[in-house]
Amino acid sequence: MKNKYIFLCLTSFLLVAGVSAQDTDYQPVYPEGISLEYGLGKFAVRDEYFSREKYSGPLPYFKTGWSRLHSNYAYVVGLEVQNSSDIKNYNLSTDIFQFTLRQGFLYQLPRMTLFNKDLSGYLGPSTDLFFFHNKPAISLSGIDDNWESIVGLFSLGVNTHFIYPLQRKIQLEGKLGFSVVSVGLRTVDEKDENTSEIKFLTLLNGTNGSTAFGIRYFLSKRLSVKIAYSLQMTRVSSWDPVISSGDHLKAIVNFDLSKR
Repeated sequence: MKNKYIFLCLTSFLLVAGVSAQDTDYQPVYPEGISLEYGLGKFAVRDEYFSREKYSGPLPYFKTGWSRLHSNYAYVVGLEVQNSSDIKNYNLSTDIFQFTLRQGFLYQLPRMTLFNKDLSGYLGPSTDLFFFHNKPAISLSGIDDNWESIVGLFSLGVNTHFIYPLQRKIQLEGKLGFSVVSVGLRTVDEKDENTSEIKFLTLLNGTNGSTAFGIRYFLSKRLSVKIAYSLQMTRVSSWDPVISSGDHLKAIVNFDLSKR
């Protein structure tokens, strides 16, 4: 996508500017408060409950979140929602709906420096509730089969967050989060009595994760805006495998009610 290259060029420019800047005592600022996100990007999925063919198309991204920085940790919670009926394989289409409800505790890592500036790092556990629904546009008269595929994951995972100041009011931010162990729910064939709909999953047979990299600009102490590029991936293989991935270019607004 063209906007990805623009984002990478802008990031490189700001990084060079930040390294050469004289304001070396500026500290990273953790983005507290309420956040709203919107993103556009492409999504691809192979759901072998129906077919081994890959379906792909645009999948808008919406998220609302809240974060609060305490003396030695940060608490974060967010709800992500994505839905599109324009996911296709040639002339066949499917409706995709998925959401993730995530909360976590991030503990600050020991002080690090990069180019004589502080690099703030946070690491901590998270709990995720993930839901995926796939409904192909299939209509066959006389057939009563349920043409729907569902995946649910309740997971314990790990989150990381890094913040690096470039200049006053501008900072780079990177995030990475993924599930480690999960209780999974999956649609199975009703005729298959030997397969359970619920299983315990690990990184080897079920994971859900995402990473993001972006630039934040503080308009004021309370208000900041951010542009970011993110990647998401889900892989569940204990039943008929489901593998999906998506990338988004996102615009984010953050408002901190606690600042004066």
